Amino acid sequence: MGRAANLRTCFLDYIRMKGDRLGTTLSQRRDRIREMAKLLNLRGGVTLLDCLGTAELVSILDEELTRDDST
Repeated sequence: MGRAANLRTCFLDYIRMKGDRLGTTLSQRRDRIREMAKLLNLRGGVTLLDCLGTAELVSILDEELTRDDST
Protein backbone atom coordinates (compact mmCIF):
# COMPACT_ATOMS: atom_id res chain seq x y z
CA MET A 1 0.00 0.00 0.00
CA GLY A 2 2.85 2.37 0.73
CA ARG A 3 4.23 2.27 -2.82
CA ALA A 4 0.95 3.22 -4.48
CA ALA A 5 0.87 6.99 -4.09
CA ASN A 6 -2.81 7.36 -5.07
CA LEU A 7 -3.90 4.65 -2.63
CA ARG A 8 -1.73 5.96 0.20
CA THR A 9 -2.91 9.55 -0.27
CA CYS A 10 -6.56 8.52 -0.53
CA PHE A 11 -6.33 6.34 2.60
CA LEU A 12 -4.69 9.07 4.68
CA ASP A 13 -7.12 11.74 3.43
CA TYR A 14 -10.03 9.44 4.21
CA ILE A 15 -8.80 8.91 7.77
CA ARG A 16 -8.41 12.65 8.21
CA MET A 17 -11.90 13.38 6.86
CA LYS A 18 -13.70 10.59 8.74
CA GLY A 19 -11.62 10.69 11.93
CA ASP A 20 -14.64 11.49 14.08
CA ARG A 21 -16.25 8.17 13.07
CA LEU A 22 -13.20 6.05 13.88
CA GLY A 23 -13.72 6.02 17.64
CA THR A 24 -13.29 8.10 20.73
CA THR A 25 -10.11 6.63 22.18
CA LEU A 26 -6.70 6.24 20.59
CA SER A 27 -6.99 2.47 20.89
CA GLN A 28 -10.35 2.41 19.09
CA ARG A 29 -9.06 4.61 16.29
CA ARG A 30 -5.91 2.52 15.87
CA ASP A 31 -7.94 -0.69 15.71
CA ARG A 32 -10.37 0.76 13.14
CA ILE A 33 -7.53 2.04 10.96
CA ARG A 34 -5.82 -1.34 11.12
CA GLU A 35 -9.03 -3.11 10.12
CA MET A 36 -9.48 -0.76 7.17
CA ALA A 37 -5.87 -1.32 6.09
CA LYS A 38 -6.39 -5.09 6.34
CA LEU A 39 -9.48 -4.80 4.14
CA LEU A 40 -7.55 -2.91 1.50
CA ASN A 41 -4.78 -5.49 1.67
CA LEU A 42 -7.30 -8.30 1.17
CA ARG A 43 -9.01 -6.45 -1.68
CA GLY A 44 -5.61 -5.89 -3.23
CA GLY A 45 -5.31 -9.65 -3.61
CA VAL A 46 -8.09 -9.71 -6.18
CA THR A 47 -8.22 -6.10 -7.41
CA LEU A 48 -5.48 -3.90 -8.80
CA LEU A 49 -5.95 -1.06 -6.33
CA ASP A 50 -3.37 1.15 -8.06
CA CYS A 51 -5.76 1.49 -11.00
CA LEU A 52 -8.81 2.50 -8.99
CA GLY A 53 -9.86 6.12 -8.83
CA THR A 54 -10.28 8.08 -5.65
CA ALA A 55 -14.07 7.72 -5.71
CA GLU A 56 -13.82 3.93 -5.95
CA LEU A 57 -11.31 3.75 -3.09
CA VAL A 58 -13.48 5.99 -0.93
CA SER A 59 -16.44 3.75 -1.71
CA ILE A 60 -14.50 0.68 -0.52
CA LEU A 61 -13.44 2.46 2.68
CA ASP A 62 -16.97 3.77 3.30
CA GLU A 63 -18.30 0.24 2.91
CA GLU A 64 -15.86 -1.02 5.54
CA LEU A 65 -16.55 1.85 7.94
CA THR A 66 -20.32 1.34 7.60
CA ARG A 67 -19.92 -2.41 8.11
CA ASP A 68 -17.97 -1.80 11.32
CA ASP A 69 -20.56 0.72 12.54
CA SER A 70 -23.37 -1.81 12.21
CA THR A 71 -21.64 -4.54 14.25
